[in-house]
Amino acid sequence: MRRSVPLWSAALAAAPLAISHVDSSVTDLRIAGGKGSYAYITRGCDNSVLSREKIDYDNVGAEVSHKFTAPVSLGVRGGIVRPEAAGRHGYESSYDVRYVNPYLSFDWPGFSIGGGLVKGDQYFPEVDLRKTGSGHIRVGERTYFEFSYFEAVPLVTTGYGQMGFGFRRSRTDFWLGVAAVPQDRPGFVGRGEYRFGDRLGVGGTLRLGGSEGVSENAFAVSLSYRFVHRRTRAEEPDRAPAPHEPLSAPWWPEPAPPDSATAPAASDSARSPRRGKSRALRDRRSRPALC
Repeated sequence: MRRSVPLWSAALAAAPLAISHVDSSVTDLRIAGGKGSYAYITRGCDNSVLSREKIDYDNVGAEVSHKFTAPVSLGVRGGIVRPEAAGRHGYESSYDVRYVNPYLSFDWPGFSIGGGLVKGDQYFPEVDLRKTGSGHIRVGERTYFEFSYFEAVPLVTTGYGQMGFGFRRSRTDFWLGVAAVPQDRPGFVGRGEYRFGDRLGVGGTLRLGGSEGVSENAFAVSLSYRFVHRRTRAEEPDRAPAPHEPLSAPWWPEPAPPDSATAPAASDSARSPRRGKSRALRDRRSRPALC
């Protein structure tokens, strides 16, 4: 029996980490992979269990996003989900699913919201969907609350819907919460990331849970890299000088100051037979500098 999931298209999102340079744009790359299992349970009209089966799966994902100097981010996620139905119950969503998820996000230090569209080439495991909305919302900065839907990387390790609290520091980001679907029951999820400087980051995700005696545990690892594009003065727009600010360079040549040590004396170039005028010129004669 499939479990239908409502289209929470109004659920919206926030950026993973705050940007420390308000005058810089940032490009983030992330790849992740994991594996686990979930319970495939069929129930009767009275909610009694008719059958149970353990579905193992692998999933990989990647994400690239760019945050502009304005509080706007554009990005795209994508990946592959590969369920392995080893039991006697075959179903359509046991095929490999390849999906893509372009999205838009508006990000401020203490609040971020956004969303996108998810499109797969097959039905996603345990839901009657090939296309749905994605999104999450985050409130808070160093300690924050987050809800997300169809935005995990990789997608199935945690679950389609997640809700919990995060704790962010200068180089670390930890998140604890619950998640469900395609898992039959909600389970505990913990994820964290450590960043080496401003560039390289490594992370991991762990999910613990079960349903009707079937394990719904999973794990994933991730690697990320950040490119910071700082603005330079050459990229700033031209501006008119302030009233008190001189022009950078006049169009006329600046006269070179005379060298007092080598300038000829006035009496050498103009001598007068009259004694008084000669004395006046002699008084105005430049003297050599004392070195």
